Amino acid sequence: GTLEYTALTQLNVGDSATYSGLATIDDQITIIVPTDLTDEDAVRVDYVDTDGEGIQTQIGDQVDAPTHSGIVSFDDSNYKVADTVTVTLTDADLNTNSDTTEVYTLANDTKYGDRIGDAGTGVAQSGRLLDITFDDATWTNMGCGVSDDGLSSTGFTLSETTSTSGIFTGTFQIPQNYCTGNNAVSTTTG
Repeated sequence: GTLEYTALTQLNVGDSATYSGLATIDDQITIIVPTDLTDEDAVRVDYVDTDGEGIQTQIGDQVDAPTHSGIVSFDDSNYKVADTVTVTLTDADLNTNSDTTEVYTLANDTKYGDRIGDAGTGVAQSGRLLDITFDDATWTNMGCGVSDDGLSSTGFTLSETTSTSGIFTGTFQIPQNYCTGNNAVSTTTG
């Protein structure tokens, strides 16, 4: 038989499709891995094989099911108005399909503002991947009267660099003024 697993991430933990189709007692097992399962905690399958003479032999195998922490980095340490910022997110767990290049988009949530993630799973709950902030204030499209319309107006996406990399990049330009989550206008120039 086979053993397949799905690692829980912030993108799929609240998605009911993650839990449908599990087969925990079968010849093609599918399970959920909630955390790093390696070494003595690794997924193990044991069974007893009885041969033609009635002799029983225990047979087993195990496989590590590692999970990974994400790392976010920028292409520079300082920016000024109109500079282009490149954001890089490295997280192997977000490479959910090695046959395709994943792209995570921005969803404008009217309650929580512009959030990057998987809009199909509900940005405010699960599906939230990361936020872009200035001075710890989320850059949003909340209608506070500034000329830019939040991060959503930039077309920001996180695109995987290759179908198997787990490395995602996206770019945006630094605005002069931005709308914060509390409908206030703030400036990036200090």
